Amino acid sequence: MSNYFGGYFGDSGTGSGSGGADADAIWDELLSGHTISGSAGAALSSILSIVSTIGSGRITVTSPVAQTGTVRVIIGDAYTVALGRSLTWTESSGGWPVLTDADISLEVEDGDLVASGEVVTATGSSKVVRVELSSTDTNSLPPGELQYNLVAMFASSRVTLARGKFIVYDREDS
Repeated sequence: MSNYFGGYFGDSGTGSGSGGADADAIWDELLSGHTISGSAGAALSSILSIVSTIGSGRITVTSPVAQTGTVRVIIGDAYTVALGRSLTWTESSGGWPVLTDADISLEVEDGDLVASGEVVTATGSSKVVRVELSSTDTNSLPPGELQYNLVAMFASSRVTLARGKFIVYDREDS
């Protein structure tokens, strides 16, 4: 049995003699030396490049949406392009997919409000989406701190572009 593994576990002088030390040497090996197409190193490098972008995006928001992503609205107010108050999110770090075929929606809490949005800029380094809310939309919301998801729907998948606090103020509180 000891020769079955070719002595890599310390029985023929080629290993360190310590399974732990051998494992350490394997796991501490740099991926850069193991990037041949189809290798485990190439697969790990590819996965790492994708995973490292999660949560690293930078989103710029305007009007009632704060830089932190928190949305603040007043019950009964309208938030439209015509009024210069639409809810707009701009992503400039490459974390969003190409939005060419996406349907955009804003989902507040557990269905308190679902509003359709639009893609303003689908490709490039600064993708932009926008949602307009009517006075009727905001009248349907309860006052308080809610949660929202900004979602892009594609033919067979859903991508959450942003999420955060959705603070609703009663008219008297504003």
